[in-house]
Amino acid sequence: MTVRRPRVLVCDDDDGFRDILGRTLEAEGLEVVKVPSGPDALLAMAKGSLDLVLLDLNMPHMDGHEVLERIRRDPAMAQVPVLMLTAETDVGQVRRCMSLGAREYLLKPVQLSLLKKSLERILGPIGRFPAQAPSTAQPVRPGSSSPPPFGAPAAPHLETARGSRTRPGQTHPSPPTFQSSDDDIDLKPVRDEVTRLIHQDRQALSSIRSGLTRLRMLYPEHPVTEGLWTKLEEFEQLLNELEPYGSPLRR
Repeated sequence: MTVRRPRVLVCDDDDGFRDILGRTLEAEGLEVVKVPSGPDALLAMAKGSLDLVLLDLNMPHMDGHEVLERIRRDPAMAQVPVLMLTAETDVGQVRRCMSLGAREYLLKPVQLSLLKKSLERILGPIGRFPAQAPSTAQPVRPGSSSPPPFGAPAAPHLETARGSRTRPGQTHPSPPTFQSSDDDIDLKPVRDEVTRLIHQDRQALSSIRSGLTRLRMLYPEHPVTEGLWTKLEEFEQLLNELEPYGSPLRR
């Protein structure tokens, strides 16, 4: 069975950077959509079938903050992970992006080793698909430089189920089922409390992610910060697995 290549949206108003990054991702075996502006990114996302967005922060007309806000307000887009790319080093900007739901935050010029690690954390291990030839079907005023590849071919497909992300080899738990409406009434307070606790933990997770992102900027690729980031991802996966148990059941 053929597994679809992960589709990554690259949104950056810098033509050269956008083209080089797109070609680099294609060398990893990913399918890449490249757009030069926030409105174009939202149009591309409205078509669906995207597994990751690489979003520039400082763009004219509609900056990355506004794009991120619109993504998170739209249920059809809200579960797509967003990785912010910017030369902005202000900690307040980092915190704002993370509070708006950005998954990670990388500084320009992007270190390819850090980008690869981010891709692996979000999409899974790199190396499942053969490298792809640079696409000519969807260029947007491309530059002329060819990027150095940062590894072997690509990443496995990201499946989305009930608002969570399941990596290859993992199965998402099915929500509990009940035999009668009486059971639903009896267990509603429990489900409500689970929902409240998950929401509370997600708020704490956002604060921790913001602080840890700042540490990763100060100490890139440090084993302690990278280990903490891995634990943070595991905690988020646990919350995703618990979420169906807190959701009201509809018949």
